[in-house]
Parts: sequence; C-alpha cells; structure tokens
Amino acid sequence: LRMLELAREASGDAEAFISGTAYMRAANSRVLRGDLLSMLPTIFVIMAVIALFSFRSPRGVAIPLLTILTAMLWTLGLMAAFDIPLNLVTTIIPILLLTVGFAYSVHVIADYYRALGEDPAEVASAGGPVAWALHHVSAPVLLTVLTTMVGFLALTLSQFPTVREFGLVSVFGVAATALLTLTFSPAILQLLGAPARHGKDAGPSGDRPDRMSGWFARIGQYSVDHRSGMLLTGGLVALLSFWGLFRITVDTHLITNFSVENPVRVHFEAINEHLEGARPFTIAFQSESDDAFVDPENLRALVSLQRWLEDQPEIGGTTSFADYVMLLNRAFHDDDPERLRIPDDPNLIKQLLLFGENDELEDYVDSSYRNTLIRVRSNCRTTQEIGLLADRIEDRMTRLPGDIRGGVTGNTVVLAQSIDAIANGQIESLSIAIGFIYMIFVILFTSFRMGLLALIPNALPILLFFGVLGLTGVPLNATTGLVACVVLGIAVDDTIHFMTRFNVEAREQVDEKAGAVATLVSIGRPVTVTSIGLCLGFLVFTTGELRNQAEFGALAAFVLATAWLVDITITPALCSGMRIVTLWDILNYDLGKDFQVSIPIFHGLSKTQARITALMTRVETHPANTTLCRAGDIGDSLYVVIDGELRVSIKAKNGRKVEISRAKRGDVVGEIALYHGKRTADIETVGSARLLRFDRDNLKRLRRRYPRIGAQVLWNLSETMADRLAAATSREIELESRFA
Repeated sequence: LRMLELAREASGDAEAFISGTAYMRAANSRVLRGDLLSMLPTIFVIMAVIALFSFRSPRGVAIPLLTILTAMLWTLGLMAAFDIPLNLVTTIIPILLLTVGFAYSVHVIADYYRALGEDPAEVASAGGPVAWALHHVSAPVLLTVLTTMVGFLALTLSQFPTVREFGLVSVFGVAATALLTLTFSPAILQLLGAPARHGKDAGPSGDRPDRMSGWFARIGQYSVDHRSGMLLTGGLVALLSFWGLFRITVDTHLITNFSVENPVRVHFEAINEHLEGARPFTIAFQSESDDAFVDPENLRALVSLQRWLEDQPEIGGTTSFADYVMLLNRAFHDDDPERLRIPDDPNLIKQLLLFGENDELEDYVDSSYRNTLIRVRSNCRTTQEIGLLADRIEDRMTRLPGDIRGGVTGNTVVLAQSIDAIANGQIESLSIAIGFIYMIFVILFTSFRMGLLALIPNALPILLFFGVLGLTGVPLNATTGLVACVVLGIAVDDTIHFMTRFNVEAREQVDEKAGAVATLVSIGRPVTVTSIGLCLGFLVFTTGELRNQAEFGALAAFVLATAWLVDITITPALCSGMRIVTLWDILNYDLGKDFQVSIPIFHGLSKTQARITALMTRVETHPANTTLCRAGDIGDSLYVVIDGELRVSIKAKNGRKVEISRAKRGDVVGEIALYHGKRTADIETVGSARLLRFDRDNLKRLRRRYPRIGAQVLWNLSETMADRLAAATSREIELESRFA
C-alpha cells in the first residue's frame, strides 16, 4: 500500500494501479485476518444458541464453549511456537476446531442430562451422573476422535508444506479437544453437582413430551419398513455421483478469489485492460551451442513464436531478445520501418549488440547467447486457463529449430502446474484415510464384511461431494480438496455413535429392526444438534470475502448435512438387517469360567470366537419355573444352558408329566426343533437360568459372517446330536435285551 501511495504521489493527475503476486499475497493475508476476527465471534454465538436450544441451561452452554475455546487457544499457541502461519489453508483450523469440539462436548453433556433421567439407583451404582455419562460416551468419543485424526493425518502425506501443516495442527487440535472434553468438561460438571431441577430449565431430560423423539421414531420405522427402497436410493445416488466424478475440473481461483469490489481485483482488471494482460509469465529457451541466439534462423523462430503467441486470445503482448535486435537494426538504418526485422548476417547482429548493449539486455539473454527468454503478458484469471495455455505453448515449441529447447515458467505457471499435484495428493490422502478407517471398522466389528458395510454410510456423502463438484462446475483445488478428508473424519463420528448404540438396543429389544428404531430415537437429538452446529459452523466461511473459503464452507456444510441425512435414513435400514458385534463386546462378555471346556458347543473355538458366537445369537435370562416351550409347539431354535438348570419332560398317555432329563451348564435342548420345526417335549426352568438361544437365522448369519466359526458350531451340534442318537440307540437295545 505504501508503494501505491508513492506511485500516486509521483504520477500527478494520472491514475496509478498496482498488481502482482506479492501484492496479492499481502492482500490475501489482510482479508484472512479480517475474516477470522469476524468469523470467530459469529461461531461462538451460533454454538451458544444451539447449546441453549438443546439443553436450556447455563451449564449446557458454558461448558461446551469453555472447552472448545481452551482447545483452540492451545492449538493457536502451538502454531505460534512453531512459526506456522495463518494462510489460505491453515486459517480454517480455528473454526474447524470450534465446530468439531462442540460436537464432542454435546455428546458428553447430552449423556449427562440423560443420566439425570435414568434410574437413580443405577446411576448411583455407576458413581453418579458424570461417571455414568463418561461410561456411555467415552468409547464412541475416543473412537470418533481416532477416525477424525486419521482423516487429518492422511493430509500430512501431501508434498505441499501448507497442507502438511494443516494436517499436523488439526491432529493436535482434535486430540486436545478430545482430552478436554473427557476431562475438563466432566470435572466442571462434577464440581457444579446435579442441577436443582430436571425440568425445562435444566436440560432435555424433563417430563415434557419430546417431539423430536417421536419424529425420529417415525423416520426410523419408515426406514426399517422400506429397507430395500432406502438402500436402492443410496445406490442410485452413488451412480449419479460416479457420473459427476468424471466431469470434475482441477482449478483454483486467482484474481477471481476476490470480490469484484475489492481493490486488488479492481487494480488487476484495470491493468489487464490497459496493458492487455496483468498476469505475466516467462518462456525460457536454451541451447547447447554458443551464439545460438545470434543465429538469424533461431531469432526468426522466436519472432514466429511471438506472433503465434500474440494471436492467442489469452495473451496481450510479448517481449524478447529478438525484439531488441530488430529495434537496433531499425535504429541503425535511420529508423526505417522496413528494417524492423532480424538481419541476415550473424556478425551484423553481434556488431549491433556491441553498440546497443545495456543492463536491460541481461534480463533477456546471457553473455554466451545460449539462453534467452520471452516475457508474456496474459489475461488469464484461473489456473486452469493458464494450464491449458501453457500446454498449447509447449506443443507449439516442438517446432523450434535445431537443438533449442524451451519451457513455460513463472510463479503463475508453477502454481497452475502444482494444482494438479495438489488435487492428486488430496485424492491420495483421502484413499489412505478411507483405508485406515475401514481397518478401524474391521477391528471394531471383528469382520471385514461388517467393516465394509459400516463404511457405506460414510463413503456415500464423500462420493456425493465429488459428484457435486463435477455436476456444478466447482473446481477441485487445494482448499475444496480438504473437504473430503475433513468431512470423512467428522461424518464417521455419527455412524460410530449409531452403530455402538444399536449394538446395545438390538440386544435389549431382542430384535434388530426394533433396535434400529430405538437407536435413532436415542441418538437422534445429539446427532442432529451436532450436525446443525457443524453445518452452521462451516457456513460461516461463506460470509468471508475469499471465494475459495466460501466454496469450502458451503461444500463442507452440504456434505455434513448429507451425512446426517444418510445416518437417519440409510444407516437404520442397513443395520436393521444385521447383527453387530463390537470389539469391546467381545472383550467384556462373560460366559463363565472355562466356558470352552464346560460348554461343548464352543469346543474347538478360541475365547474370542466363542464370545462372537454368543453375541451373534441371543442370551436370555429367565426366572424360575418359566415354561420355554411345550411339546407340539412350532419353533426353530435350540437352547444352550450357560447358567442354571432346565427340566425336560413329556406327557405320558395317562396325561401325567414325566421328566425325562435335566439340562445343566453346557447342555443343549430343543435341537430337534431347529431342524424339524416342531417341539417334541416341554422345557421349563428349574431356577433362574441364563440361556443361549440359537435359531436358524442366527446360524445362517454366523455362517455368512464367520464361516469358520459357523462350520465349527455346526460340527459341534452334529456331535451332540450323534451322541444323543447313540445313547438313545443303546438304551433301546438295552430295553429290547431286557425284555427279550
């Protein structure tokens, strides 16, 4: 700006304009600082309003805001300590952390208020509402933090320092946010104690009707009832996105990144108009031979190339060493216009240069005349235009004579050429992130197939993002390319919360479909609140002046809204047809002491495989004297006794009930109905009993997801039935011999 002031002072009545890469970078920095200072307060107000609407209590507002503010200050302190600047990419970090951290805090506060509405005895046994909330939310929050960090860590593989810095700082910020969410927030809640009232002024756990829960119940039921239609819709969206994927353009805004009223753009457009191009670049030439560029043939080739360049619509003018030689030739021939050409004799050219050489000439040719250049003024406004022009120029230069080689260079061209590398790097980072998240799902759900199914609700919004880029013409560049990795890490959060909660609800409801609906009712509020907060947080970027950031914010908000829609429609439909087993279920599930030995159906299985088998079926607890089934009933299940005792009896011809056996730990009863479909005896509990209930669907699912486990279980069942058949045959032979 000082340079512009000096130019205006020196120009008198003439207009003065300034442009160039350095000036644009300085202007970018000023705009970014101004936007950040206005966006941060806006984000805080939005988060406060959402928290107040959701929890209707001062602590529900203050604690999340205080947590995310502390995490943001830690992160900015890290950036200052390591001299990481705020630029077009890293300036996203503070607002990103505010929105992501708010989502984590909402889940903790929501579970805290949920604890206040639970059975007081159960909550007290867990250590109080804070401990109860942490018990329920810690595992999914830690897992979501891990997946979010994976998304950002993938960006550290980029070859561009700015993108790497963004990834590293974001990883630190997310980790700090999670640490504070699981320590600082609960500590404040514990210090404050339970609120005096649990009604409308103390959170969402009061007695008032919850319209949102009813709404989610209806959505969940519709999704479950129309499962095929929901999955088909998702497939059609994926196909449409694939079509758009191949229409993506790789580009970044240069001067068009600024609004038309911004002085930077006003000055650029004025220079572009008056000087026929404000975007300079250079074409460099070199030869292995000395004096190559005092050869008339080579100089005429440069002049021919210049004429071709000036015929291109993107180019306003060119200057070169050949121009200087032609001007000298005309000057030494009484300024004859006919002499504005390259002399035929190379010695004459050297003589002209001997008299006309000056310091400016050194900018165009070296002393050995082996290297020279052409300076070009272009009116290109985007890197795509520059890249296409550079390709045409490179193609035209293949017609240069002799050993002359050339290339297009300059800050603008290098930036245009790097955009492709940036875009490809972002896609590579995204692929790595998806691979890591898939492996996390595989470990969590102990199945490659289940890991793939869990990935679907998260991959669909990302695929839609790329489809939208292609269908709308929004370019893929360094800023918009961040959306996919950023959103992937965040969108996984809701899916994990859904699936881990579904794992509990499906067992409590003893039905996957009912479990899917109950899960959506349970997590619908916090997932919706966090999604609204995230979308509004990213939409704040659209209020900034720079177009790249506005596109980033709009796209991120759109993809997150899509991810939320997928999680409340397609995810319940997907889960309603499957049984989920998570890693911590396997680690924590108790089948009693030495269960692989005492329960024959688990013979040949490892402890992990045996627990998977139990979790894939149903574990039921029945009080004493409960009738499980009667002879003649239709059924397709068998029971394995884990704890307790069962009485198996039949009715004699005289109507009296005759006990034929007692089943204790490890025994199997009802196996005939599994295959035959009809009960042949009465089964009832003697005392309280815990049973493993297998039916045909359980076994089919086990064979499909874990074929080795399923094969071993079926083998063990076959051995059990063979032993019983052999025992029955032996008794029959014994009776026949006794009465023979």
